[in-house]
Amino acid sequence: MKAIQWFLVQAIALSCISCADFLSGDDVSDAGTSDSVTDTPSGSEGEEEEEDETPAPSTPYFEYPYTVKSSADYVYGTLRGETYSSRKTVRNYSYCYDVTRHNPMWVAYPCHNIYWEGGYTRPYPDPWRPSPFLTEQQQSVIYADDWEDWPWSSTGNKPEDIYNYWTCLTASDVMLSKGHMMRSAERGAGVSYALFGMNEQSFYPTNINPERDRYVEVPNGNSKFNLSHWSIVEYVLSNDWRCRDTLYVVVGCWYDKNQHKAVDASYWGRRSDKSKVCMVPAARYKAILRTRSGNTGKRVADCSADELMSIAFWFPQCFEPSYDNRKDEIEPLMSAVMSVEELESRIGGDFAFFPDAPPQVKKSFDTSDWPGLDDVVNDPLNASFDLSQIMGY
Repeated sequence: MKAIQWFLVQAIALSCISCADFLSGDDVSDAGTSDSVTDTPSGSEGEEEEEDETPAPSTPYFEYPYTVKSSADYVYGTLRGETYSSRKTVRNYSYCYDVTRHNPMWVAYPCHNIYWEGGYTRPYPDPWRPSPFLTEQQQSVIYADDWEDWPWSSTGNKPEDIYNYWTCLTASDVMLSKGHMMRSAERGAGVSYALFGMNEQSFYPTNINPERDRYVEVPNGNSKFNLSHWSIVEYVLSNDWRCRDTLYVVVGCWYDKNQHKAVDASYWGRRSDKSKVCMVPAARYKAILRTRSGNTGKRVADCSADELMSIAFWFPQCFEPSYDNRKDEIEPLMSAVMSVEELESRIGGDFAFFPDAPPQVKKSFDTSDWPGLDDVVNDPLNASFDLSQIMGY
């Protein structure tokens, strides 16, 4: 049943997105590593399987996690679109969404220069919108009723419906943000005044989690910006780890014992008739894999274990009661770094990341292998590159 469910969601996603005529495989490289697999998982679409015995389908793409502990609450999908200028049809991101928690379990996606043809540009105002592949009852309502009226020119670039936020129930003065898992800047819109398909999809609830990050304020000329472990990793991923070969990323949420809760469709604590209880992750994580050289020109399936490397990061959320989750200092980023194998253990073995990679690739990491990481891993405030560029895009 799980395999059938995945295929149904995938089929809907592929048929409903206007630019979803897909290629046979996703060669997103310009002679770099590509995960040239087919667009369907192994196995027969009509094959009946026992729900309690069969996890979600494995590895339709290299970055796609394997579900070890299946759940009837999980819905899977893969979104596709055209690149900004070359108009090449590629996958955008895959997701596992928990329709009872009303928030994502993970988002998985490839990174390559072809995805940055639209630069880092974010639309203005933010085009929050529902996923067309989930019902209102399944997904968090963090979008306005009048989302189709974007950019809301007649109402000062703001929607008329104000009930499009989460309100935290864990502590009344804990403010939650709408946090991108795959950030908007990784599918840049080219210009801020028009929507671009793959960027637009990044504003679906399937790619958004309730965010409560620890940060410090860092001077930037006459102003300040917020620096956190999360923003540092986002920066080096896009600016230093992106390469000619394809980079593979999984971003996930860990809910622990479901002790943190929020209501959606709300505004500063005021609920609407659409509000429902949603789970808030206790921590978030990233798992990342690429070739060591970044320039092999080979499919990852054709690479040896020695040619690949992986790393993972753990980001606890901050639920200390305060409107301001600003801190006086930031811990060394090294406290957040671990192997992909350790990450799998930390989340209780629910998912296996990069299941088609040689097992030894996931067992260890070396920060010196990852460009720019050693600069920030111990003392990010005194890093050698310009941290003022970390603006969230």
